[in-house]
Amino acid sequence: MPSPGRRRRKPKKRGVIAAPVGCWSYNLVMPSTESPRMAWVKAHVTELTAIAEKFGATRMCLCGSVARGTDTDDSDIDFYVWEFEAGEPGSLESIEALQRADNLVSSIRDLSLYRIDVRGIPGWPLGAPHEDNMRRESIDLARLVD
Repeated sequence: MPSPGRRRRKPKKRGVIAAPVGCWSYNLVMPSTESPRMAWVKAHVTELTAIAEKFGATRMCLCGSVARGTDTDDSDIDFYVWEFEAGEPGSLESIEALQRADNLVSSIRDLSLYRIDVRGIPGWPLGAPHEDNMRRESIDLARLVD
């Protein structure tokens, strides 16, 4: 505890926190907990949304380890498409939709330095438990816009 005649210095207010009351004041800089993959997604969210809309995905979300904040250097970036203009199975629209889906994935992969996986597109198999997890933990890209 400081002596009665000494004044305690106030912490600086530029992204630093002070030690708890009753302790000597130390300024601690908290490390960033945002992964490089999440930072990449946030930096490219406008482009990702434009690509999704261009190819008929009206609601694309981030999911997987990046969304949970548990990604590692070996992780890919997972996206889940909730809504995709696909047409009736077997119709010309559905055949065109498969080509648009391929173009959607290729365009995102061309934009990224990281491995990309996109799921939820009609006609692309995904097991029910895996799909439920992806839906539950998904983060809408619109929420990542600063």
